[in-house]
Amino acid sequence: MQHNNNSRVAAIDMGTNTFHILIGEKSGSDIKWVARKRCWVNLAQEGITTICQESVERIFSAMTEFRKIISEHEVEKIVAVATEGFRRASNGSVLLQKINEEYSIYPEIISGDREAELIFKGTLLLSRRTEGLDLIMDIGGGSTEFILHDFKKILWKRSFKAGVSILYNAHVSQDPLTSEEIEGLNYYLARELEPLLQACSSMDIFSLTGASGTFDVLKDMITYEENENNVTRLSTSIFYDLHEKVSCLTYELRAQIKSIPPQRVQLIPTAFYLIKYVLDNLPVKEIHVSPYAMKEGIISELL
Repeated sequence: MQHNNNSRVAAIDMGTNTFHILIGEKSGSDIKWVARKRCWVNLAQEGITTICQESVERIFSAMTEFRKIISEHEVEKIVAVATEGFRRASNGSVLLQKINEEYSIYPEIISGDREAELIFKGTLLLSRRTEGLDLIMDIGGGSTEFILHDFKKILWKRSFKAGVSILYNAHVSQDPLTSEEIEGLNYYLARELEPLLQACSSMDIFSLTGASGTFDVLKDMITYEENENNVTRLSTSIFYDLHEKVSCLTYELRAQIKSIPPQRVQLIPTAFYLIKYVLDNLPVKEIHVSPYAMKEGIISELL
């Protein structure tokens, strides 16, 4: 990605669950955010290997909205990146070509490592810490990225096939989760996340920074004021209390909680369980919720 310090630029993050657009421009030494929007697409509605027709319709609806926003704000450069949902879908590349033909936007399918690098750059924009160790966790629909860093450089990073939609589709059929389903999730996560636990086993990690919709929901459920430019700090005990309450609720009862978006009502217990698994196995002292993630990382490279 080339730098252009005078342009207004757009980043499009084409995730498995959600598409995001963010427009930014340089304002002195800072970045000014001009516009942002997200659209629920649920690419893994019928599995990760093929994007079904209903999801395709949501993709093009989102891209139509994004193209309108780009035109309204006179964007000079657009970078669109596609992640795990497109990496694994048999029809992913064909759909991206159709997007290029219809909207003159050609998304690049990026690797999990590249995704982790951009997430790191995005979350670092808001960090006020300069020392210690932090583990970034970005829960997507198709994959979950972990980045261990010391606020200066990445020490270790990896993308895992442990996105919340993947976990739900493969291991969950009851609501609330049954003990058998929890056992199945544990067994899968123990194998899939073993490299993470090995990499962090001897590290004194102070904080787990969550950079995803799941962590936004966590923050909102604890009634913190919404602020798109600050990191929110939570104790791990608050998370455990909330997880225990949510894990016992049926879909209907979760749907009554205003801080859980309707699209996330089904998946939030599985997502919370994934966070719990990480906290159970790593000596993290605090949870930090960052409103910045990959799209902000893309903009930081462009500007």
